[in-house]
Amino acid sequence: MAGEVTVTYSERSRGWTSFWSFFPDWMLGMNSTFYTWKDGNLYEHDSNIKRNVFYYKFFNDEYYRYDSTITTIFNQDPTTNKMFKTLELESTDTWRADILTDLNSGQILTTYYDEKEGSFFAYIRNVSGSIVDNYSIGTQGIGEAALFDSLTNMITFNTIIQSTVSIGDKVYKINNGTSTLLGTVSIIDYIQLTYTPAPLGPPGPVPGDMIYIVKNTVAESYGVRGYYMEVELTNSSEAEVELFEVGSSAFKSYP
Repeated sequence: MAGEVTVTYSERSRGWTSFWSFFPDWMLGMNSTFYTWKDGNLYEHDSNIKRNVFYYKFFNDEYYRYDSTITTIFNQDPTTNKMFKTLELESTDTWRADILTDLNSGQILTTYYDEKEGSFFAYIRNVSGSIVDNYSIGTQGIGEAALFDSLTNMITFNTIIQSTVSIGDKVYKINNGTSTLLGTVSIIDYIQLTYTPAPLGPPGPVPGDMIYIVKNTVAESYGVRGYYMEVELTNSSEAEVELFEVGSSAFKSYP
């Protein structure tokens, strides 16, 4: 666990039961009340109506702010590879979700949710980034390049380009086992594809190079695939937030 944390020991449980984000200089309990010191000031706990806030920085007039996090795992039918599509929160507020499976990762920002009958629903989005996920449905092969026009950046294939390829997709080539970004699809015409080169992009493909596309990892998300799904929920609100239940819709993933 990175950073400074406060660890709570329970004499009744005879073990370390909790981790807290706040980091006091000293602490003690007296008459069923918990007190701590921070920066030379005395604080009484469980008396502040603000959540995710501990201590006041008198020297710059602000608080120490933290996030509340909850981590849970979805692992029904652990021997079956599944596609996790959505997340449902029965809560009084939305939570950012950072999602990890044994195959890939995803995320749900607080603005992605729709509220329906008192619960929040959102589709799981893939994480935006430069790493290509070869397991994603959004990564699709087109075929071997037959011809390349370096003046127009047009690639000609011997087969028809499938309808799932769209303008705006990222175009990659594979040469001698190395995958390289060429640019972004700008025109699709039957067996020909024209792309806008990436800044400082590499030379175009040569006949025989394998060409494939990668769709926008957020806008074209199909969910996340894996045997299990770990979800870390994060909320930074200073108001009281209640979370009652977390659910997900999933189905068997077929190769």
